[in-house]
Amino acid sequence: MPWWFWLLLWIVLALVLLLVLVLGTVYLWRKAKGLLGEVSDAQELLSQANNPDAVPLTAPQDARSALPSGWDAAFADPATVRQLRSQEKDARVEARRERRIASLYAHGRPRRWGDLDENSPGQ
Repeated sequence: MPWWFWLLLWIVLALVLLLVLVLGTVYLWRKAKGLLGEVSDAQELLSQANNPDAVPLTAPQDARSALPSGWDAAFADPATVRQLRSQEKDARVEARRERRIASLYAHGRPRRWGDLDENSPGQ
């Protein structure tokens, strides 16, 4: 093959490499801009929360767990903790099921025979 073919081939390969590098840089730059925006928002929230004059943040009452935590969990009766954990798990499963059924009925498409009872939210 003639020498100019090899020269042309290497020039094309170098240009393709340059194009890939530019596209990768643009992709990473967009990701970094989005990340820095999120970090900035989080920093503002943290600075507001750490303000000495700010109202202390608390979790909503319905988000709190009945399970003991910290020091209480270390010395709690294991059987009691297991029972509480089981009760909370059952409540979460039932709440998830209720939300799923309500969502399916809201869109007019129940999925299981168990969803078609007379106490359904869609009826």
